[in-house]
Amino acid sequence: IILYAVLENFQKRWLAVPLSCLLGGGVAFAMGAPFAFETGPGLPNMSPMYWWGEDTGWMLGLPTVESFIVVLPFAVLAVAM
Repeated sequence: IILYAVLENFQKRWLAVPLSCLLGGGVAFAMGAPFAFETGPGLPNMSPMYWWGEDTGWMLGLPTVESFIVVLPFAVLAVAM
């Protein structure tokens, strides 16, 4: 939100998405996110239960109330933009 406000002040709102992507990637890399993609050719598994499983896919489990609270700041940013 602060980045968007600064860009709005300089009338450069169009830079919000690219700079947010760079900022997010930089933070993830700094925190040790692995940038190794090891996928084979073909279609991915289309089952939602695979992707939201506790020990498969993203290994996040089904969303809970806390999951929605965590993304609330990003929803506010999207509405502000």
